[in-house]
Amino acid sequence: RAGHHPAHEDEDAAKIRSMRALLGRGQPLEGLSAFAKEHGDAEFCRRVLRHYGGDLQRSMKRYQKALLWREANRELLLSRRFALAGDYRVLGVDAAGRPVLYTCLKNQILPVSQGFSQGVVAMLQAVENMPAGIDTATHVWDLHGASL
Repeated sequence: RAGHHPAHEDEDAAKIRSMRALLGRGQPLEGLSAFAKEHGDAEFCRRVLRHYGGDLQRSMKRYQKALLWREANRELLLSRRFALAGDYRVLGVDAAGRPVLYTCLKNQILPVSQGFSQGVVAMLQAVENMPAGIDTATHVWDLHGASL
């Protein structure tokens, strides 16, 4: 990376090795399936570390939590089947190339608490449509019909 000091790259690599070591024999994530473990690659570690400002302990906790969640939600992630809870979908992309996710509360069929699976699938679709270099999305929440 341009402007990145080699010492920081060595430190980043060591942190990534520490995170990925959680997948090894005798470690907390040893028993996860290959499905869950494949998500815990070096690039995922980099994103988690960046999110937590390089804090290794916080990053390791999030890494574990994310891979355990992936294992627990394997069926949803593979099947992409969900109960239609309302209008939540990927519309397209914004001017910066980020996917745009849209929801309208007026079209809510089920309680918001029952729309989790639909939200996960919509966000997966958004991530899968992201071009290289894009790692954020735009969310539009149409509050028409919402009562506060």
